[in-house]
Amino acid sequence: MNAMPYKTKAARILDILLIAGFFCLVFVLSLRRLSDYDLWGHLKAGEYFFKTGTILSTHYFNCSWPEFPYLNHEWLFQAISYGLYNSGGEALLVALQIFLVLSSFILLYKTVRLYSGNIRVIVFVLALGVLASSHRFVLRPQHFSYVFLLINLYCLHQYTKGRTGYLYLLPPVMLLWVNIHAESLWGIAVPAIFLVTEAAGVYYRHEKNTNLKKLFFVFILVVLAALINPFTYKTVIWPFLVMSEQFAGVEELLPPTTLKYLPFWIYFGIFIFSAFFSIRRIKIHFLLISIFFSAIAWSANRGIPHFIFASAPVVVAGISRMLESFNNVIPACPGSFWRKDSRFSSANPPECGQARMTNYVFLLVNFLVNTFRIFIRTALLISILYLIFSVITSPKYFRKFDSVPYPEGAVTFIKDKGIKGNMFNLHGWGGYIVWELYPPVKPYIDNRFFHRKFFAEYEKILSGEMEWQYLLNKYKINIVLLNYSPTNDINLRDHLFRSSEWRLVYWDDYSLLYLRNEAGFSAINDRYAMHVVNPDTNRFSPDERDKAGMLPAFEDVRKNIENAEDSWLARFILGSMQYSSGDMQGSARSFEDALRLSLDPVPEIYFNLGQAYMATGRLSEAEKTLKKVIELVPDVQAYQALRRVYLMQGKNKEAETILNRHLERR
Repeated sequence: MNAMPYKTKAARILDILLIAGFFCLVFVLSLRRLSDYDLWGHLKAGEYFFKTGTILSTHYFNCSWPEFPYLNHEWLFQAISYGLYNSGGEALLVALQIFLVLSSFILLYKTVRLYSGNIRVIVFVLALGVLASSHRFVLRPQHFSYVFLLINLYCLHQYTKGRTGYLYLLPPVMLLWVNIHAESLWGIAVPAIFLVTEAAGVYYRHEKNTNLKKLFFVFILVVLAALINPFTYKTVIWPFLVMSEQFAGVEELLPPTTLKYLPFWIYFGIFIFSAFFSIRRIKIHFLLISIFFSAIAWSANRGIPHFIFASAPVVVAGISRMLESFNNVIPACPGSFWRKDSRFSSANPPECGQARMTNYVFLLVNFLVNTFRIFIRTALLISILYLIFSVITSPKYFRKFDSVPYPEGAVTFIKDKGIKGNMFNLHGWGGYIVWELYPPVKPYIDNRFFHRKFFAEYEKILSGEMEWQYLLNKYKINIVLLNYSPTNDINLRDHLFRSSEWRLVYWDDYSLLYLRNEAGFSAINDRYAMHVVNPDTNRFSPDERDKAGMLPAFEDVRKNIENAEDSWLARFILGSMQYSSGDMQGSARSFEDALRLSLDPVPEIYFNLGQAYMATGRLSEAEKTLKKVIELVPDVQAYQALRRVYLMQGKNKEAETILNRHLERR
């Protein structure tokens, strides 16, 4: 590491605060409640391991293909996570999540410090890397892969510094890694790239490298350690197998091409720019490894953290070298400024250079430069603190399941009513259903499935193609649990609601629960089945002017609210029907309840509530509510409604103003 220029006391304090702020940011972003769809299946498989003493090797929990082979390369993670959950519940799993993420970035920080002492650069690069990869911070086996990959990289960086003893950490790390996650393949690929590059350099430069034999020997030990797992070589090649079987549409396997990955785009651009400047500072081995992981990151967004971990030393080294080149442009000159620096004295002053700047000019230039550096540190620290503040003050922060919509209400209904059978379910909810409902309820699919043939069948059922009845009968499905239709196309939800063989018995803000119309469910169907209301389409058959015809719809919604008390959608639909039937006071109360229960601001609730307030003469409240609608969605109807409120209040000027704003937007 090159000697750093003299730092003022303020700069040293700011550097300490920057480091502390960075790790606080990592902590806050990793302090998230359990939400990963795969985790629930892992917990159930871990429970299976503890109860039976064997590793789950088929899709045992499913009613569809329970005998389908399952290469359970994550068995040790399952045992660890279930053991922690069984001992301390969610808190211990969140603690594990925080520990693994923090450990990863501590290792990364130690690695980049091998190449630069410029804290400003280090914190900037790593903070950007954290933002780019934070979408992967929810607990999963891959978190162990982060730590093990960084241990590999750190040991190889130490090797280039002549500290070859670190290499002997790699085989025991691989022994753990290969039993926790199949990304242990990177524990072979990274040393392989490094070894080949090192050997090529020795060959072409005709140099002797006594450490190359040691590197090769350790690599052989790593490969042998990778075979010590229940599935031997199959675990090592599993990433290649699963990619050949993988179905389209899994979010983590999509390329990072949407705007949500903007921090990654920025980071990647900086990487490309800084790679040129890092060539003399860092071995080309690590540039090649970074390029390897960049290809993985661009093909699947789950690879972004790996790219950050591999490339951060390259980026930090490149930017630091560039800044040092810039600093060398400013000539040094003796004076009182240097007396605080032990490297300089009157007997050993810095050279003035050809410019022969006067001492006062020199002091002024250095004062301005150091002031600018302090400004940069301060701005970076404020940015990190702002990020932390924005995270912890978000209304969604640390909510149950990290605000992921699980069918918690429907699961509670199933448990309370003692419902048993085979369930067709949404793929993303499979692991949660296995964890909460198995064995009384066996899902059709869970998150461990990765076979194209199976997903072709799953999609046929979900889209309501002609085979849907045959396939549901084939697997003896008598329960269906789905989310709301993502489009207006006719699909399974529509067929089930219209069919005499099925009954919609529960719905809330996230899920729709259908039961087969059979003897075992007759009591539940008779009491809770919807006869008129289909919330998935939000259409009602009774004529709004026929109050008697509205009674069945009222009955449907009210009996559903008995079981879905926290559903804003149920209150919203009830309010809409009350408004149509002329019960303005009741509709206002229902819309107020919907507003209270909704986790996110819903423009439709505000608009309907504003209409109800207007109908009951509560004009000031109507004005406030309709303004909120315009703030969320500047809808034409909202402008017109607000204008009517102003006119009813006698605010003609405001009515004219809002009309002009509406015309401008058009």
